[in-house]
Amino acid sequence: MDKDQKIAVVDLGTNTFHLLIVEVSQEGNITTLFKEKIPVKIGNGSLKHNTIAPDAYLRGIDAMNTHAKTIKEFQTNQVFAFATSAIRSTQNGVQFVDEVYAKTGISIQIISGDQEALYIYEGVKAFCNLANGPHLIMDIGGGSSEFILCDDKQVLWKKSYDLGVSRLKQYFQPEDPLKETTIQKIQAYLLDELEELFNACKQYSPLVKLIGSSGAFESFAMMIEAQKENEFHPEKGYNFNLQELTSMHQFLLKSSQEERLATPGLVEMRAEFITFGSLLTQVVINQLDIKHLELSDFALKEGVLQTILKHQ
Repeated sequence: MDKDQKIAVVDLGTNTFHLLIVEVSQEGNITTLFKEKIPVKIGNGSLKHNTIAPDAYLRGIDAMNTHAKTIKEFQTNQVFAFATSAIRSTQNGVQFVDEVYAKTGISIQIISGDQEALYIYEGVKAFCNLANGPHLIMDIGGGSSEFILCDDKQVLWKKSYDLGVSRLKQYFQPEDPLKETTIQKIQAYLLDELEELFNACKQYSPLVKLIGSSGAFESFAMMIEAQKENEFHPEKGYNFNLQELTSMHQFLLKSSQEERLATPGLVEMRAEFITFGSLLTQVVINQLDIKHLELSDFALKEGVLQTILKHQ
C-alpha cells in the first residue's frame, strides 16, 4: 500500500444496516474513524413470503442514503457493501440492490450463507485467540444464524441456518410474553433444525469454547453488566458467567416487550427479538454442554475488512 487508505464497509443485515469506516496506514495499522448502525428491520413482516415489504424497503433506501452521505463526507478511497439473509432470500432483493446503486452509486454484493460464515470466521480470528481449538463460533442474525467450527488455522465445518431472530418470530408469531407451550415448540424446532450442527460438534469434541459474535451476545453482556452497575467495554474482550447468562435467559422468557424496553443495557432495537436469540443460545449451550462462552467484538464486517486487506 503506497499511502494511507480510508475504507468503508457496509453490512446490510436483516435488522440493521452497519457502516464501518477505517483508515489503514502504509504499515497496515487500522484506525476506526466511524461506526454506525441504523435499525432498518428490512425483514420485518415479510420474510415468510420471501419479499421485502414496502415500508421496510423504503427504510432500507433511506438508511443507504444516510450511509452514502457519511461515506462521501469521509472521502473514502474504497467502499465494500454486502447484503445477507433478508436480501438474498427475497424476490425483490436484487431490485433493492439495483435501486441503491442508482441512487447512491454504492454497489452491493449479495453474499451466500457460506461466504458469510467465512467472513465471520476471519473477523473473530482477528479478535479472539483461536489456538488450541476446536472452537464453535455462533453468529445470530435477523434472517440467518451462522455456526463455524474452527481453530486458528482453518475452518473445520460451517453452516448458515435460516434461524435468524426476525425469521423465527415471523414463523412462530408468538404471544408476548411467550407461553410455556410456545417456548417448548420453539426449542423442539431448534433441536430438530440444528441436528447436523450437533453431530458435527460431536465429531470434533471436546469443544474448547463457544464464541458469540453478534449483537445478540453483546446485548446479553450489556444487560448482565448493567444489572451489576458496571461499565461495559466489548473492545477489551468479555467472558460470560454462565449462571448470570441463565438468569438473564429466565428473565427474558417471562418478560413482555414493555419490560424488555425498560431493561438497562438493552437497546430499543433489540427488545423485539432478543428472546429468540436467548432461546437459540440456550439450546446450543445445553445440547453441547458448553462450559465457556466468550464474546467477540469483531464479526462479519470486520471479517470483510480483514479479507480486503489480505488481498491488497
